[in-house]
Amino acid sequence: MIKKVDIKDLNQRIKQNFPYVDKPEDSELCFHEKGTCWKCDDLREELAECNGQKLTGASIRDIHQEMSRLSAKGWRWMLPSLLRYSLTQESLQNQSEVEFLIYELGPAPEYIDETKQRLSCLNDNQIACLIEFLKWCRDSEGSPWAGYFNKNINRAIKFLVKI
Repeated sequence: MIKKVDIKDLNQRIKQNFPYVDKPEDSELCFHEKGTCWKCDDLREELAECNGQKLTGASIRDIHQEMSRLSAKGWRWMLPSLLRYSLTQESLQNQSEVEFLIYELGPAPEYIDETKQRLSCLNDNQIACLIEFLKWCRDSEGSPWAGYFNKNINRAIKFLVKI
């Protein structure tokens, strides 16, 4: 029997396991060093206005397609805001931010090593929380991703269990 994940419990687990952290220095924000990747340089410029620990929904929508450009420290900074946002009504209506997160957490074989690097700043409790989040996406009646996105979600869960 599959244990259903309650959104209120999940929200509490996210708050416990993903405290807000300060934005990394510009040189530590992206996966590639400054001047070596124009996409990372563009993302740095785009995120220059974001200061502090929290990202707004608008900022999350701006960068959700560029998550693979963030470094491990960038992911540690972005995830607390993204995961909290993912449980809001706004995200449940937009859906694309969570879909991109699911894709990033279930990489194609050629991106497994890079994805492991991006997630290297996360501890075991945070990985377990991400797995619970993905199970909620897959199994909850209130989740817009339940049913049609199962293949991608299951691949992400399988990947996270291994790291």
